[in-house]
Amino acid sequence: MTAARQQYRSEEPEPIPVLFARAVEEGKSFARAEVNYYKQLALSRVSGLVGAAVFGVAALFLLQASLTTLLVGFGLALATWFPRLGIAGGVVIGAVIGLLLTGLLAWLAVGRIKAAGKESAK
Repeated sequence: MTAARQQYRSEEPEPIPVLFARAVEEGKSFARAEVNYYKQLALSRVSGLVGAAVFGVAALFLLQASLTTLLVGFGLALATWFPRLGIAGGVVIGAVIGLLLTGLLAWLAVGRIKAAGKESAK
């Protein structure tokens, strides 16, 4: 206890302004402690997700490389199955098929996004 508190306790009750000032300071201290607690809690949860995000991005890059290889291989297979096409023609057809699949997936994604937007607006 501070000397001022001891003085007021021994003689008379503390005045309202002193009590109010102390309550405000304790409230600020409590708020700072709560903010620090939740900040540390969030940082501890996010730190575990950073490694997962790195692995997820690496997996997406490998998936993209694998799909590209698959489409080029499909184009080369088309070139051997249909010799008139040639290698360039087979690769172009493989790329067109890949673009069609990409367009289909994008169309499906846009449809789901629109549907989710309509549901959230209700």
